[in-house]
Amino acid sequence: MRKLAIALAALTTIAGTSALAADMAVKAPPPAPALVFGWTGFYVGTNAGYDWGNNNVAYDPPGPPNGFTAFPINDPAIYAAGATQNVSNRGFTGGGQAGYNHQFNQYVVGAEADTEYLERSGRFSGMFVGAWGTQNVNMSGNSGWLATIRGRLGVTFNQVFVYGTGGVAFTNADVNIGNNWNPALGFRDASVNLHDTRTGWTAGAGLEYALNQNWSVRAEYLRVQFNDSAVVFTPGMFVPAASVAHGYTVDMPINIVRVGLDVKLGSLISPR
Repeated sequence: MRKLAIALAALTTIAGTSALAADMAVKAPPPAPALVFGWTGFYVGTNAGYDWGNNNVAYDPPGPPNGFTAFPINDPAIYAAGATQNVSNRGFTGGGQAGYNHQFNQYVVGAEADTEYLERSGRFSGMFVGAWGTQNVNMSGNSGWLATIRGRLGVTFNQVFVYGTGGVAFTNADVNIGNNWNPALGFRDASVNLHDTRTGWTAGAGLEYALNQNWSVRAEYLRVQFNDSAVVFTPGMFVPAASVAHGYTVDMPINIVRVGLDVKLGSLISPR
């Protein structure tokens, strides 16, 4: 009887051990390491959006002896006011960008360059009446290009990248200014075209979202400001008498909102 009890106990122990081994064999494997989106690498992309701003034209009227005199006293002020105007510009902007990001922990620092088409569709036309007659003013900002070189610095939340950006900007200042003051009496101020390449600064902010390991979309705002640009020309103020120097200064602030699509040139997913 005692031998039977020992045998039963041994069988019970063996059966329990086998069941435990079977349970251990069917357990699910441990989960794979979580994947984290990485922003380090080169990228290229395209963008499109909307721009708006002003061509702030300030006129410096000529003085005596060949320019304006104080008689009649209101005409110099009226003429200067007519030729000093803010021309609102707005329109489409679009182009491409390329850059590089480097991620450390949750932060990303990078550099980006872009070049854009910039539509400036603003126009101004007006008539101003003085004691000597009327002054006809026509001003327009012509479309052109914009280029920036900027740094980017921000924080990531896996697939979301929130950043600030700033740097240097370049554009072609192309503004046409035309004044015709009392042509019936032989006084005129010929039109002038301000056309040069200008340098300024840009700053803004944006948000970029990674669709997958290769593609991301973004939305951003940029403020662009250029140094004042001046032009001096000498039309025949009293036809056909002596030419008189006239001066204009143009300030061109620009606001841009745009969306973009980037493709990453490299692996963007790495184990945690």
